[in-house]
Amino acid sequence: TRFRQIRPDEVQTTVSYKRPEDGRRSNFLEYKVGQRITVLARESATKSAMWYGVLPGGACGFFDPNHTKPYVSIERGAFV
Repeated sequence: TRFRQIRPDEVQTTVSYKRPEDGRRSNFLEYKVGQRITVLARESATKSAMWYGVLPGGACGFFDPNHTKPYVSIERGAFV
């Protein structure tokens, strides 16, 4: 039996976000439009409306899921 490859949920940012300079929200991700975030936890795990994720460079933090859309990758051979 072959198992499907399990892939984490990924989203793509639709707006940019920069943390306030006063130090508030220091545990939030900073991102630019079009960046991909791998979702590590949703509302049920974070106990808030924010999600927790990681950027490709390794930075982790909270982000607003309303600032994202599903990320769809096109894999080679997907249409064969």
